[in-house]
Amino acid sequence: ARRRLCTLVLLLWRWSSELRPGNCTERKIMESRLDLQKLIREGAEVASKMIREPKKRYVLVFYTGGTIGMTESDQGLVPAKGYLEKQMREDPWLMDSKYTFTQEDKAKMPVYADGKQLSPLAMKETEDGCRVVYGIWEFVKLLDSSNISMDDWVLMAEHVERHYDNFDGFVILHGTDTMAFTSSALAFMLKDTKKGIVVTGSQVPLFQLRTDAEQNLKGALIMAGQFGYEIPEVSLLFYNTLYRGCRTSKVNASGFQAFNSPNFKPLATIGVDFNVPVNWMYIFKPEGPFTVYKKMSSAVGILRLFPGITKETVSNFFKDLKGAVLQTFGAGNSPDDIVSVLKKATSGTLNGTKVLILNITQCLQGSVQAIYATGNQLIEAGVVPGSDMTPEAGLTKVSFLVERNDLTYKEKQELLQVSLRGELTRDGKPVKF
Repeated sequence: ARRRLCTLVLLLWRWSSELRPGNCTERKIMESRLDLQKLIREGAEVASKMIREPKKRYVLVFYTGGTIGMTESDQGLVPAKGYLEKQMREDPWLMDSKYTFTQEDKAKMPVYADGKQLSPLAMKETEDGCRVVYGIWEFVKLLDSSNISMDDWVLMAEHVERHYDNFDGFVILHGTDTMAFTSSALAFMLKDTKKGIVVTGSQVPLFQLRTDAEQNLKGALIMAGQFGYEIPEVSLLFYNTLYRGCRTSKVNASGFQAFNSPNFKPLATIGVDFNVPVNWMYIFKPEGPFTVYKKMSSAVGILRLFPGITKETVSNFFKDLKGAVLQTFGAGNSPDDIVSVLKKATSGTLNGTKVLILNITQCLQGSVQAIYATGNQLIEAGVVPGSDMTPEAGLTKVSFLVERNDLTYKEKQELLQVSLRGELTRDGKPVKF
């Protein structure tokens, strides 16, 4: 169909070239109009065929744990091995029982260390004719997201790297409590991905009657499969909305609209009949080869300032840290009393290490701006203004840069102010330290 459409375009070009001045007799024009009408009809038929032409995309789902796959027990909700896949196979949308798997479908599925191969599943074909065939890879230890660590982020990144060439996109199923931290961390760790990597989960388990799990699963599979090459980012999908992974925060502990992107518009929304309007101008396009960074520092922390905070409290906080996020008042302000401690921390005289400190606002929306004396004195102390980054993006970016041993301390300070993965809005020139 594509070759035929190219041929029609070539014929149309030839037709237009024949209507040069001096070569346009009345008969020639009439014949050309008939030819043009014929070309338009054929072009419409070919375009229609191309739209209807089914396409198949392969997605690998990593199940790390979380509410989405939990089941009931005497102790309450707990994750159970194999339970989520069993539930998904019983869902007519997530598993099309009429679809016959090909040898290619089966061969695509990876194999566990014990030799067991994943068994494929297939979604129903979408309105646009896309069939998503996928497998579910369960982590050896299923975790409540409250127990997720930097090592688990590294494991997720390594899994994506290992299977990157064999799949069109990836979905990471995760508990909601720390999901924004994970999506932010993976955004920094997986540089220049050419494929969609969608993090999702649910507030209610899949087995329950009124659940958001099915909706989020379908949305994530479609975005990673059908739109994975068009939106090649680490993203977070929740309640029919696709956000940039390093721009999100959890804003509701129990409601279905649990996540938001306070300072950046969503990348896409899923409408009725899976119509997907995409904000194309906001998509972060890769500029180099796919690169995986596998080190994240755990010697980092977040300190939220409060009225009356003491120098002793701040000093004790920085003990043994290499990087920190300082959540300040308003547009980036702090009490005068603690500035001397911060200066010691950034200079290395407090604990023997130059602590990389990022300044972000406590406010849900807005950014750090050097407009007050109480904010400017933080810059003079070596604290880097973090623009409109979320706490999750700020912490994971600091963790990421602390482990970049190929960079100097000043280079790390400069990169904190640069948008590496679309995590911040840059207003004006970066501050020089």
